[in-house]
Amino acid sequence: MIQNVYGAAFTATGSVNDLYSNSSIARTLNKTLWLTFPPQPSNPAANEWVEIGGTKGNTSVNIAQVNPQLPGEQTYYEGHYFTYQRFDTQLNRNYYEGRIGAANGVPSGEHRYKLQRDFSSNNKWCSYVNNIAAYCITIGGAGSYNSAFAMTIGIESQDTLHGFKNSTGGYSIWHYPTTASGFQLFAGNMANADNNNRGWYSNWFPPQNGNNAIAFYNQ
Repeated sequence: MIQNVYGAAFTATGSVNDLYSNSSIARTLNKTLWLTFPPQPSNPAANEWVEIGGTKGNTSVNIAQVNPQLPGEQTYYEGHYFTYQRFDTQLNRNYYEGRIGAANGVPSGEHRYKLQRDFSSNNKWCSYVNNIAAYCITIGGAGSYNSAFAMTIGIESQDTLHGFKNSTGGYSIWHYPTTASGFQLFAGNMANADNNNRGWYSNWFPPQNGNNAIAFYNQ
């Protein structure tokens, strides 16, 4: 969805139970929400975003770690997570990731994920799981991060051994347009951005009876 927003939210069905991966697979498997920032005039190829969702895979134990790598800086994890990526004025990529609620064990069932601009200072964003604040970060990159221009919900896989429960997805998808005073149910159309060679695909279900949904399929 292309639209200037101060935030977005959705309720994920199945949590990480619907994601099929294990500790022998190094790459992460995510069901997630992204908000992407406008391109930098000085670096239009820079892909900058904030992200929240459920993951199975190797992640950092410290959100302050820049560009975490295996081994040593990442370990296997199943649960809620938050990440963001920015580029500095020297065009260097800076990627950060953090775990949410790891001490509570592996989550199951439905969970609500939200990203929202914090207006207390420039370029500040907060993440929420089940409406409880997790990470709040001020993005110090080369661009302006006071609003995002695109929202994406999807399955992210980087390994052919990954899989997921057919028809897993999310619902109650809300957005916070920069022209509005708060969050509202997204009543528009989601553009299909499926990009894989495995036959995975998604379907968007516009609002009916006061709700909307998205589902992901592998057969």
